[in-house]
Amino acid sequence: MRLTFVLMFVATAFTAVGAAPLEGETNAARMARGLPPNPPAFMKRTVQARASPVYRP
Repeated sequence: MRLTFVLMFVATAFTAVGAAPLEGETNAARMARGLPPNPPAFMKRTVQARASPVYRP
């Protein structure tokens, strides 16, 4: 009985970790899943600055 709960917990943890998006995912992997490609690094900084409540150029 206790082993069942432990195995369910471990299976749930592995599922949650496996479902988490990878930060360094390649554009080819994203496009294979039907997602748009990641923007270049300089565009990420611009988007983050605009999303900030306080704008600092």
